[in-house]
Amino acid sequence: MTTSTTARRSHLWRWRRSPLRRREDVWEAWILLATWLVTAVVGPVAGVLSARATVDALARQRAERRPATAVLVSEAPRSFVSGEVTVDHVIAAVRWTGEG
Repeated sequence: MTTSTTARRSHLWRWRRSPLRRREDVWEAWILLATWLVTAVVGPVAGVLSARATVDALARQRAERRPATAVLVSEAPRSFVSGEVTVDHVIAAVRWTGEG
């Protein structure tokens, strides 16, 4: 009766002591760990910083807006028919007035 042994692969195999472990394996493990840690830390920080910058930019744009009114320069049609479709949007000449 023979028993077959199967090698169980560990996620930390690069760090365990083995005569077959190469120096490149250790370097690869450390680089991979550092990459995952940087991704896990920098990703959320970048997301929070970009969200704050967006909120600040939108608040600044809202503060800089001023109300304006469009006054018709000449009479515009109420609607027109294009083929079989009635269009409620028309092009008209207007003059913009705002708080001054």
